[in-house]
Amino acid sequence: MARKNPKWNKKHAKRHYGDRKIGVTQQESGTCSVSGCSKKKKRTLSINSVSKVVSKLGWSLDTDKKARKVSLCKNHYKDYSKAKKKEDKYKKMRDYGEH
Repeated sequence: MARKNPKWNKKHAKRHYGDRKIGVTQQESGTCSVSGCSKKKKRTLSINSVSKVVSKLGWSLDTDKKARKVSLCKNHYKDYSKAKKKEDKYKKMRDYGEH
């Protein structure tokens, strides 16, 4: 039987990280990262995936240049997912025609 990885042992994690939650950075606040929105965050996504769609939607993000994650509220996430789905659909159609 294989041994468990000690990183995922609760006692081990508590000893090394104290009361801080594992995997949560200080940058991730409880509000939406879109400028002008102060609603509670619903989802946290990578900045690379969101940045492709942000320009099409006309949003500007309130994040640091070093930030890796973006928090979106329920409404902004809904708009993001619709735009992403539409973009993926067109990309599939483009790629299908190249065969």
